[in-house]
Amino acid sequence: MYKFSRITEDEIRTVLGWRYEDLTHLLQPKAENFNNDLAAMLRPEYNYYAVRDEQGELVGFCCYGEDAQVFGGDYTAPALDVGLGLRPDLVGQGRARTFLQAVLDWGAAQFAPEMFRCTVAATNPRSQRMFARAGFMTVQRFATFDTVNIDFIVMVRVAEAVTAA
Repeated sequence: MYKFSRITEDEIRTVLGWRYEDLTHLLQPKAENFNNDLAAMLRPEYNYYAVRDEQGELVGFCCYGEDAQVFGGDYTAPALDVGLGLRPDLVGQGRARTFLQAVLDWGAAQFAPEMFRCTVAATNPRSQRMFARAGFMTVQRFATFDTVNIDFIVMVRVAEAVTAA
């Protein structure tokens, strides 16, 4: 069971320091962008949440909406964009499926979308597999040239209604 709360400045500082060994350096937060990233993650309309486990440990974060989009993609179809990050030391331990499902359940309960959409770097096959196993299907591939040349994949799935327990 995961607990969600609006992300705090201290939590943002923590997650911006996370590094993932298997991701290209082009996808890691850059020190020179730290203040801009911090300010963006604190904007209420970007819907950033800290995710904690039952012991209260910060295990990840997520966001819903515009900040989960990547410049250059076509986001005209109605869907709730979702972005997330699992703490690096927890990656590869079989937690991704339940973490992603909790993020989707929370998003469904908060925003009641008909569809979920994610944008994943083409150089991140682990995340692509995670989303595909959760029922997401690729609908678009594009390259962004704003600061780096990276291909991205946009995936969607139908949102399931969440009922109160």
